[in-house]
Amino acid sequence: MGLDISYTVDNDEKLFDFDYITNEELHKKHDLSRTLASFMSRKNVINENEETELTQISKLINIDLSKINILDEIPSLDELEEIMEFDTEYAESQKEEYEIQIKKIENNIDDVSLILSELISKLNDKEDLSKLLKPTSFDSLNNSSYFKKNNLDRDNFYKDLNNFNNFVDYAKSKGTKTIWFKYS
Repeated sequence: MGLDISYTVDNDEKLFDFDYITNEELHKKHDLSRTLASFMSRKNVINENEETELTQISKLINIDLSKINILDEIPSLDELEEIMEFDTEYAESQKEEYEIQIKKIENNIDDVSLILSELISKLNDKEDLSKLLKPTSFDSLNNSSYFKKNNLDRDNFYKDLNNFNNFVDYAKSKGTKTIWFKYS
């Protein structure tokens, strides 16, 4: 059992229709690994004197990845509805937080697309990240495997990036303006 990560977009109903849900080829091109879920949430588990792998990658290739880093900070409206039954006050504060966070990423699809394209391009010119990233005291990602370029049969950062990029291109073609992650 693990934490799943998936996409949320401003036009969920249009994008995730029956044709999308039943299209196995699209899923193969868009699926994200559970390891990416752990990767995105590393800021919550490593020591504060250490840098997350995302921060290290940002420095190694000299790209601002902050617009990617915040994609998992949007509270889930589905969860808020469930919380509302038990703790209205907390749910209301989280709804306010949702509004604040969603404004930060509003109309971000083009920025995310540009960042992903640049990130993929620059990483192609680098050696394996598995050799470049500094270890942390808590390696929940299995860095030596996840960040290895030629390990595409398993959970792999490069594969996750390409699938994320494929999804962003697909979402843009369907009129998506805003994208973020959710966990389940």
